[in-house]
This record gives sequence, C-alpha cells and structure tokens, in this order.
Amino acid sequence: MDPLAEAPENIGYSSYHYVWNNPIKFIDPDGRHGESTHIDADGNVIAEYDDGDNGVYVHDNGTTQSQVDEQRQGGKYTGGEGKYIGKLGGNLGITSIYSNILEKHGAEAEGHFGKDPAVLLNWVKRVKQGGDWDLKNNKKTIFGVAWAFDHSSKGGQNKTNFISNGMEGNAADFGNHRAGYTGTKAGIPEIMQKIGAGVIKQLKMKNYNSFNPQNWLYGPDKFFTAPHHDRQRDYECNTLGMKQAKGGN
Repeated sequence: MDPLAEAPENIGYSSYHYVWNNPIKFIDPDGRHGESTHIDADGNVIAEYDDGDNGVYVHDNGTTQSQVDEQRQGGKYTGGEGKYIGKLGGNLGITSIYSNILEKHGAEAEGHFGKDPAVLLNWVKRVKQGGDWDLKNNKKTIFGVAWAFDHSSKGGQNKTNFISNGMEGNAADFGNHRAGYTGTKAGIPEIMQKIGAGVIKQLKMKNYNSFNPQNWLYGPDKFFTAPHHDRQRDYECNTLGMKQAKGGN
C-alpha cells in the first residue's frame, strides 16, 4: 500500500499524481516520492528530507536541523512544527519571506554602497550569477532548491510559482526583481541598470553582433530602447523592482 495515499496533498489529484502525471517517464516503486524542504523566515534552507512530501515549511530563524528532526518524530509529521506555505512544483506563498529579503538586502545596498566609490561593482558582484545575492543558483535558499527541482526529472512539467504581494513568477523572476530593487536602493541610475542587464544577456547568448555601433543607435532593437536587448520578462521584473524601491506598487 502507498504510505502516502491518504496524505492531504495527494487527495483529490489524478491517479498518476504520484509520478507527476507521467507514468511512462517516472516511477515510484515505494510510494514515497519527493522531498520536504524546511526553511527559516529568510528563505534559507534548514533541512531537506526524502520523505515523499514536496511541501515547504517555514520555521523560526535559529531553528536547527536537529530540532526539525525531533519535531518530525521519525517522519511521522513531515512538516514538524513548520508553517506549510505550498509545495515544489506548485504555488509557494512567500510574502513575508521575500519582504525580509528585500528589507535586508535593500538596507545593505543603501548603507554599504552609498559610502563606497565602487558602488556599481559592489552591486554587480552580489547580484551576478554565483554572487551572494543570486537567488536561483543558490541551493541554500528555497529559490535555488525550487529552480533545481523545476529543471530536474522530479519536476517534470510542474514548475514552482512563487507568490508575493501580487507578484508571481519563478526564481529567476524574483532574482531580477530583487536586482532592480537593490540597484535602485544603491543609487544606480535606472538606465544604467537596464542597459547593463541587456549587455549581460547578449553576452550570455553570445550575440556579439548586438554590440555593433549601428545596432546600438539605429537597430530595430536598440540598447537605448526598452527592453534594451534584455528578455522582455526579465526587463519587466527588473523594472518592477526599481519602481518598488522608490515606493511604487
């Protein structure tokens, strides 16, 4: 018998929910698919368990893995004493978590960068891929865990959708939003942020012809015209972050 057949998150779904609705591609020999993820109030990962539960649970800051182990009672209570906010491959309500991240990173951008002549370089160092503030590539945070899940065989066709204060999107979307927010808090001009994002995007795609001076000034998709050679969705999230940093909605 499937040990998770009567788990709340499985009730009401199709007969093939246990293999992400793709029984040809995936199997679940023991009925325990998925991993529960336990995070703190800032989205940092405390522990992960291969327990058949893709749920995400928020615990108070300072909670340790040993404490979560004890709360789970050998897996009897997969979430322990954590607050359930959704699951990987589904919707995750992160309003309070993301607010904490923006507050901390925004304060650091204002307090540190504002006194440093190398403001731009310090900001880029943090938000670039692999930087301290990189969201989707940091598996020590829920954003990195979700990004890895969405791009693995476990995720299948299911993609994690983060929700916070009316904004919805994946880990990359929130990373772009946070970059715009902190860049503006650091005092970096919007046009510089937008063109810089487009330059980085074109370099990643190896579209070196985009840097032809004629394209900069006269091409149909100019660096000086939105979305500044950036991907449209990335540009929108980045711009929204800038707007919110100035007190907009």
